[in-house]
Amino acid sequence: MNIDFNDYLLKKQPYLNSCQIESLIKDGFTIGAHSIDHPLYSSISLRDQLGQTLESIKQIRNRFCLDYGAFAFPHSDHKVSMEFFKELYDSGVVDISFGTAGMLNDSFPENFQRFSLEKPLLPAKDIVSYQLIRKLFKSITGNDKIIRLDH
Repeated sequence: MNIDFNDYLLKKQPYLNSCQIESLIKDGFTIGAHSIDHPLYSSISLRDQLGQTLESIKQIRNRFCLDYGAFAFPHSDHKVSMEFFKELYDSGVVDISFGTAGMLNDSFPENFQRFSLEKPLLPAKDIVSYQLIRKLFKSITGNDKIIRLDH
């Protein structure tokens, strides 16, 4: 398999450039960080999790002169500890974060869960309907909150 990733990135431009991001900010959108190199957080140490998160937020805040810090986990926030969130929010760098567990509540109140409208490849109304039914089922069974353990 002979793939030239630089050529692909140049031709397809799958990522927003700085001008496009600045335009979104000007139009009232909020942007945030997503880590330095997109690791699976459950597979790296607490120190690396904090480093990935804090450095990426600082870079975004500085690059776009933001007075807020937002972070969306790459892959998943599954098994990320309460200690991580306490240290992250004590840093004063982040104001809000987003996990990937769907319409569930989180035991850390500033970490909100989200879901993908890209995976699976279904109409958005079907994905939202599934998430609502899942939330209802988990509410009935008492499993609608993500419990964070200390590290």
